[in-house]
Amino acid sequence: QNNDVVFRFDHRVGPEALALNSTIFTLPDGRKALLTRAEFYIAEIELNKPDGSKLPLENVYLLVNANTPNRTYSAGVWPVEQITGLTLHLGVDAAHNHLDPSAYPAGHPLANQSPTMHWGWTAGYRFMAIEGLLDQNGDNIPETIFQYHNLGDNLYQTVELTGAGTLANGVM
Repeated sequence: QNNDVVFRFDHRVGPEALALNSTIFTLPDGRKALLTRAEFYIAEIELNKPDGSKLPLENVYLLVNANTPNRTYSAGVWPVEQITGLTLHLGVDAAHNHLDPSAYPAGHPLANQSPTMHWGWTAGYRFMAIEGLLDQNGDNIPETIFQYHNLGDNLYQTVELTGAGTLANGVM
């Protein structure tokens, strides 16, 4: 049976829900920080089925944005009713990382974005863009701009997640 496969992300800072431009949190070194942007790519998703097989979700790319915390991300319609986990990759696979984003239709995760998620053809896509403010003067008020962008094929990472996913009203 084919069903819609959707993803929803719970953006958190430790136990606290993340609200961009609002949530101030403490870094391990004691400084306060506030995020203004948090986006990342997910590619090469495989659903782990109860029989031990894997269902690859071919040509599915998600651009996850913490600015839309309750958004669901559609991965399309696939023959699955239950999963025991999934494998995904953070970033854009090497085969697509250096392609021209203007070749994709508007609305596609790999199309041009605003703000941009593409560094240029040589470097490829920003796999993750984390931006915000950091308290540099010790007054517990984040005031100094920082940007953390990771890119490059060597930073493409595999993530294995376990846990049951089940069908509800035709949606996985």
